[in-house]
Amino acid sequence: MSQTVDTYIAGFPKASQEVLRTLRALFLELVPDAVEQMSYNIPAYKLHGRVFLYFAAFPHHVSIYPRTRGIEERLGDVLTPYAKGKGTMQFSLALPMPYEVIRQILLARKQEMNLVYAKRAK
Repeated sequence: MSQTVDTYIAGFPKASQEVLRTLRALFLELVPDAVEQMSYNIPAYKLHGRVFLYFAAFPHHVSIYPRTRGIEERLGDVLTPYAKGKGTMQFSLALPMPYEVIRQILLARKQEMNLVYAKRAK
């Protein structure tokens, strides 16, 4: 049986599940045209046929990928506390989840992808 986003989320402790469900709802609210699927064994969302964002849970944090140049340019220093490794944004489960920052990340990525799609459509 292949894993679904529901079974992925269900495999984590209750506190992590709550965060993951909230992230999933936020992704689907802000990018209703995104196609939800599993990719690399983590939840992935595609827009215009390309990966929009992934999210993944770990014992002490949740990560969102990719951290793109467009997101960095739009959000600047807001991302600094969450920028970890190449292309990763990491959010500690020990701290309140910064959902407003995550909302900004999603909107920045959506704008970035819509601009790329508009250029390709010409």
